[in-house]
Amino acid sequence: MKTKLLIVPFLLLTGVVFGQEKNISDEDKKTLLGNANKDFVELEKEYTSKLAVYEVEKKKFEELVKEVNLNTAPQFLNEIQTQQQTTKTLNNELVEIIKKYESYKVYYTTKGLTIEEIKEIFVPNKNIVAITDTAVPTKIVTYFGENETIDHEILKDKSGKEVDVIKKVLSTEGKDHYFGDITIPQKGAKFFFYESNKNKVFTRTANSFKFKKVDVKICDGYFSDIVLHVEDEKGNTHIFNNQVGISILFFTSHGNRKFLYYTHSEKKDGSGIYEDKQLDNFYIKLTDVFSYSYDIGNHYIPLELDVKLPADTIDNKDSNVKYKIQQKTSLEKIVELRAYSDFLALFGEAENGLVQIDGKATFYLFPYPYSFFGSKKTLGQIEYLPTISPYVNYSRFENISRYAKIENLERLESLGLIEKRYLTMGVEGDVLKWQHKNSPVKLSLYGFINYNIAEINNGTEDKKDIKDIKSLGFGGGLHLSTKRFNNFGFDYKIELSEFDYENHNGEGFPINKIPVLRNEAEVFYHPNGNPNSAIFVRLINYNYRGRANDQAFYQFQFGYKFAIGNRTVSK
Repeated sequence: MKTKLLIVPFLLLTGVVFGQEKNISDEDKKTLLGNANKDFVELEKEYTSKLAVYEVEKKKFEELVKEVNLNTAPQFLNEIQTQQQTTKTLNNELVEIIKKYESYKVYYTTKGLTIEEIKEIFVPNKNIVAITDTAVPTKIVTYFGENETIDHEILKDKSGKEVDVIKKVLSTEGKDHYFGDITIPQKGAKFFFYESNKNKVFTRTANSFKFKKVDVKICDGYFSDIVLHVEDEKGNTHIFNNQVGISILFFTSHGNRKFLYYTHSEKKDGSGIYEDKQLDNFYIKLTDVFSYSYDIGNHYIPLELDVKLPADTIDNKDSNVKYKIQQKTSLEKIVELRAYSDFLALFGEAENGLVQIDGKATFYLFPYPYSFFGSKKTLGQIEYLPTISPYVNYSRFENISRYAKIENLERLESLGLIEKRYLTMGVEGDVLKWQHKNSPVKLSLYGFINYNIAEINNGTEDKKDIKDIKSLGFGGGLHLSTKRFNNFGFDYKIELSEFDYENHNGEGFPINKIPVLRNEAEVFYHPNGNPNSAIFVRLINYNYRGRANDQAFYQFQFGYKFAIGNRTVSK
């Protein structure tokens, strides 16, 4: 009968209507009626049996409701809550039988039976409708990090100065450290699978599993990795996840369109991993097992954050759980600073900046990932204009090497002006960014524009005539980033750029524009596993792009990347 249920979505999409008749032989009609009679009679027995139990339990619940204003004892409230849950479960089981009836009806009408012939066998009471999960109580827990949670129930019916202080701390409305609420279902709550046809239209099936737990990684403005664990009736665990990130800013409007995909299964006894082929074509609607909401004024993009829910095995034992996610968002957690020196300058091999300091902050423009070429599983995701990063660089040169070398303005060394920049201010932004959640590689096309200042000395060592030489640089390139471990990685950039001197230094300046090809390779390591701090070594090569000359210079830098302070919630 599973085959009959699976064919329904296809038939609905091809425009088959319930009243359609099909010419079949008397013999086939007799066989079809026999099969239909068998299926519908079984369904009627199941329906009648559950309906009788449901009517009894419903009456008990209605009697308890009549006393709710007269009896407020905790024991009575627990009793009415239990009875409500029992009634709801039976009600929804009847609804599922009605849905199964409709599936059977579609199947047999497309085979040649009429609606009237089916009604003669069995017609359920369609006045019964599903009771939504809003009736299930939801516990509120404040989440500061893994194994760092506070259940708001501990403050119930308590008073005092200390309690008031704690309540004020847990009150998240309007606070800059409040990210939003993530709600997960009660442990063991059932949800239904969906199937997808060739047109990528998802249709709910009658198959269901139980919720166990969900792990979520948040970075770059979206839920980048969602790993869902569900249990079947035998106690085996099945893992589903996403392949394309889900935007935090668009979750409330697009979250119900996102589905999780089956990856693998784990046996109940922990004896190994296996693949259940029957689940390959099943999908889970994200909002059935995970939801995100926020308060007005608290909808922002958080720092990188890993959340494992439930945080405690007892959190969702008896109810849904709403986790109020906390995270510090002060400026010191956002601005990235680098302090470094140059090997070649230290050993006298080049006249690069001896000490340099970088400052950079990343802002998100459109953190909305899309499936690459429409692929849901294999080709990863792509983003358009996801980020923009203003930055500044200051270089400190030794006094004897701080000026660009000249004999006179007509013989000014072109790349020397770029090498001797002591101040650079600009902005860099990703235009296209590709990545796959199961790959350690990220690729992006980026562009930049910056303003640069270098110095030349038109005088002598004893009588200096210092002049600032300004330029506007612009260009773009390819950025490849990969990780060997979570705290050890490699970055490579190649870019084409041009520096405009003609329009920023007055008439008569001998250099118009300098075309440059730049290569950069960097290896970095987080010594304490904290992405806020890293030791890095970086090699940069500048080449004059064109046939006018073959100038080039190199920088071999080592230093420390850091942000002042540490994050509150991050793994």
